[in-house]
Amino acid sequence: MYKHLLTYSVLFLFGCGGGEDGGSSGSNSQTQAPIVDLVKADANQSMFSPPSGGITELAQVSGYEIVVDILPLDLNADGYMDIVLSRTPHDYKGLALQALVNDKNGTFKDESSFYFGKIGNNWRWVEKLYAADLNSDGWLEIIPHVDLVNDGERTLPILVRQVDGSFDLNNNSVLRAQSGGYIPIDINADGKIDVLSRNVDGFGNQGVQEHKFVFLKNHSSGEGFLGFEDLGVISVDSNNGSGSPSFVYAPAVVDVNNDNLDDLVLGGPKWVGDSFVNDAAPVKVFLNKNGSQLVEESQLVFATVPSYVHVREMELADFNGNGFMDILSINSGYDGMPYPGESNAIYFNDSSASLTLDTGDSSSHNYAGMTHSGTVGDIDQDGDIDIVYVDLSGLDVPWSSKVRILLNDGNGNFTNSNYQLPNQYSAINWAATSSYLIDLNVDSYPELVLGGMDSSFVSVVLWNDGLGNFSN
Repeated sequence: MYKHLLTYSVLFLFGCGGGEDGGSSGSNSQTQAPIVDLVKADANQSMFSPPSGGITELAQVSGYEIVVDILPLDLNADGYMDIVLSRTPHDYKGLALQALVNDKNGTFKDESSFYFGKIGNNWRWVEKLYAADLNSDGWLEIIPHVDLVNDGERTLPILVRQVDGSFDLNNNSVLRAQSGGYIPIDINADGKIDVLSRNVDGFGNQGVQEHKFVFLKNHSSGEGFLGFEDLGVISVDSNNGSGSPSFVYAPAVVDVNNDNLDDLVLGGPKWVGDSFVNDAAPVKVFLNKNGSQLVEESQLVFATVPSYVHVREMELADFNGNGFMDILSINSGYDGMPYPGESNAIYFNDSSASLTLDTGDSSSHNYAGMTHSGTVGDIDQDGDIDIVYVDLSGLDVPWSSKVRILLNDGNGNFTNSNYQLPNQYSAINWAATSSYLIDLNVDSYPELVLGGMDSSFVSVVLWNDGLGNFSN
């Protein structure tokens, strides 16, 4: 859904909250994208050295302390990745999009007023940010995923690039009418990124709750033209909501059965009455039928359908090198005292409409952590995809080890690097709510960007030393 493919082709797409290099796609048709907006970027960029100490603290935004998500974009088309942060206050009422432009010396300049000055802050907070070129003009639009809203809350529409490079609200009536739980996906395999809008009937009522995905078909036909058609609900939720997740924050778009059509895999927490509940919900797989319908077929895809209390997000990468995208399930457990956490997992994809669950061991995925974010990329540049988990708490999570770095042996087996946070963060029980591996100094080694969870916990860039190590 977001990994990069070095191409100048029509549509570019990647999602946030994790991932840098998803690895080779093989014959898998899962939608991919470049990490740099290659159509506009300057190809003459040169590497620069990480700053002394290997840490850069990012500017705060007063009143919007929680960094919910991170989106890498080349905002000014200079060939260097910049950072967009989705921020919200402690009461989750409001939104601030922050644009941090790479100064190419280890620092970042806050240029939010230019890039997002037209947007304002009076919006519901945004769980996930995606980017895709929806109108074939070579620039990436920003696609917000706002899963479900309360009465009176305003949902941020898709943001489109203006001539001067800044962003503004799109004026497409079809997209605006379905604003909310956007999921970018090429449903009909025509090379254009469509949009699903997720709705839920009977929300919170586990007996009748039903996921409904509305298909907004992209028929943009010329450079800069944003055209969409509402084709209505195309999903069939065969379980009719029985035991299903209520919220879905970051689903996986991936070709599960190797038919060259994007499928949808999702999970999330249950919500009953006015709160989360400590009860596991099954992972759901919607298979794409002929590019026109999504049918829930979880029991066909999994030998035993996995269930988790709170799937926080999913990331894609080819972890075992078989040429097909696997799914990393990042799980946080019950969002209430004592915040015990739960294990994470990989669903290995063999391309035959079968996903195989792998929970590893206690040193890798199978530990009690309230993992709020995760990200994937080739940290040590050995040709395979590594994993970073970022925990808020959990029965198996000490203060100094809230960032767990797992190094891949190339076959999908992982070794814990036993990474320890720098003293200035571990000593104050520092915590992050979002993460992303991004190569910020074009040396091919990704940096680790961590979004802080409040005013006491600043967001940071941990620079890769060019050997696969971060400051500790």
